Order: sequence, then structure tokens, then C-alpha cells
Amino acid sequence: MKKNNFFFLILSIVILFASCTQDCTEIKFADGISTLNGKLYTGDCESRYINNQVKSIQHYADGKDEGAWIFYYLDGKVQTKAFFKAGIRVGKWEYFHENGQLWKTQTYDALGNKIGVWETFDEDGKLIKETSF
Repeated sequence: MKKNNFFFLILSIVILFASCTQDCTEIKFADGISTLNGKLYTGDCESRYINNQVKSIQHYADGKDEGAWIFYYLDGKVQTKAFFKAGIRVGKWEYFHENGQLWKTQTYDALGNKIGVWETFDEDGKLIKETSF
């Protein structure tokens, strides 16, 4: 019985620490570098709307934007899906209309250069523009 109690205590502590996320509003951004308390920031952060709905989830490594970023509308639907590597936009970025339909796609190479075909769609999902890079 005591073993089970100890297990649940440890599990609770792990969940508590795993769920702790930095508030993005406390991170300072200047000249392409993000800091917290004057030090280069590494870790995750969340920003929230006034109703406590998640507004964004962002990741940083050594003060630079890193990994998957996601932004949400007030109702919780995805607004933007993005990806960074060492502060540079890379890969496919997707933007969505408030109704959930895909709005735009953009692709970046490993150096952050625009590549491929960028597409724009109307709120019904109809392709309305293509731009080649």
C-alpha cells in the first residue's frame, strides 16, 4: 500500500512540473533575441486570452525562436502553425481563417528563404492565389 502512495506522489510531482509553462508576456524580445530576467531564454511559453483560452504556444533555445509554434483564435481554433530553427522561419507555415478553413500556406528553406508555391484560399477553401518562389 505504501508503495502505491509513493508512486502517486511522484507521479503528481512530475505532472505538476511538466505542466508549468512560462508566461510569454514575461519574455522580452529585442534584436531577434528573447530573454527572461536578462538571460537568453530556453524553454516553452504560453500566452492566454483574457478568458484563459490559450492564445499561443512558443518554444525557444538560447534566446532564439525554435521548433513548432502555434497560435489560436479566441474560440480555440488554430490560427497559425509555424516552425523555427535557430530563429529562422523554416518549413511549411499554415494560416487558417476563423472558420477553420486553410487561408495561406508558405514554405521556407533552411536559410529562411521563400521557396515553392505559396497558396492563398478564400473562406470556403477555394484557391484564389498562387505565388511561386
